[in-house]
Amino acid sequence: MLKRLTRFLLYLFVIVNIIACFHAYKFTHFDETITQKPKDPKDLVFTEKLQALLLGVSLPRPQNLIGPNFPFSEIALNSNKKIVCWLSKIDNPKGTVILFHGYGGQKGKMID
Repeated sequence: MLKRLTRFLLYLFVIVNIIACFHAYKFTHFDETITQKPKDPKDLVFTEKLQALLLGVSLPRPQNLIGPNFPFSEIALNSNKKIVCWLSKIDNPKGTVILFHGYGGQKGKMID
């Protein structure tokens, strides 16, 4: 009985880690083949919910459609991917503000 339980827990551990690998990949890579964000979870049918649960959610690469209405310059950071940032300088600043739009977000939607 102990041997069966150990084997079951080992199989469960392996399966959960495979699922975690799928989610980690989807969380760190945008899907270049899709153009629309996924449907709201309440609008998914059972098979779509099961697919999202087991394989993760695919997100398209965000496209920035809105620019700021104040003077700014673009800075390109070269990491493993090209990251484009907006820099806006003012006279006599009191500090620095850095905004991060989050996973799958767009910096243009944070202007307000």
